[in-house]
Amino acid sequence: MVRIVLSVVIAFAATALGYVALWNGGAVLLRAASDGGATDLSLVALLMAGAGLMLLATAMLSLALSPVGVITVGAIHLTVGLLSVLIPSSPFIPLFAQGFGADSAIGYGLLFSVSTGIGLLAGIIFLVTGLAALTRRAQKPGALARAASVIVAIVAGAMGILLAFIGGGSVHTTLILEARPGLEVTGVVLVLVGTILVGLAALTLRWSSLGAAVLGVLVTAVGIVGIAQPSQLASITQGVSRELTVAIQFACPNGNLALIGMLLLAAALGTLLRSRRWR
Repeated sequence: MVRIVLSVVIAFAATALGYVALWNGGAVLLRAASDGGATDLSLVALLMAGAGLMLLATAMLSLALSPVGVITVGAIHLTVGLLSVLIPSSPFIPLFAQGFGADSAIGYGLLFSVSTGIGLLAGIIFLVTGLAALTRRAQKPGALARAASVIVAIVAGAMGILLAFIGGGSVHTTLILEARPGLEVTGVVLVLVGTILVGLAALTLRWSSLGAAVLGVLVTAVGIVGIAQPSQLASITQGVSRELTVAIQFACPNGNLALIGMLLLAAALGTLLRSRRWR
């Protein structure tokens, strides 16, 4: 019981503090990128965003104590994310965001995360990782399980993030940039399909932690490049989709892509630690 309570407390506290730090630091980095000054990044903003990423990774690592904390955090992420994406006319998220102030980095970070589907991706990783940790077998995975986890995680995870970013860029453009009311159906479908695929990638943790770890390293590396050189990364995507370019321009400088990678890395490590504890 003590482990369960500790996991919930750590997961909630680290998630809340992590988002505050990431959104505040990320707002400065995003503003610098928008002004063309990404080459002269603020050290304080970088440290703040980095601290936020580490705190959110710590929230995921609480599953080594018990999966209850990450399952609860994931369920809240998904509930808020689905409400905001499927019911864009709902005033709950915008009003809640405005409660932090008109120019609040926290308010904008919340609004951005839910409108682009970043919150859904984080939520599905939290939730599925917790469920996978509950059902994972204690014995050491074999070579076939490790190989399968890598293949499925990379294919499903990469495709899922790509689709979610394209859909999120479309939703963000419609709801936030252009302030057009109504449901952006294509964008929402892409976000939901992408979320399911990322969930499938996280589910490979039932077989082995290797797949999520490899995917996490790749996504984190791209995310770091996106923080340091967002314009170069965005230019690569221009031939793929305008919506993807929009998503990259907004989701990379502020550390949101790196967040997905860090959560996957922490999920792999936390699941591994838990499975070894129960052997």
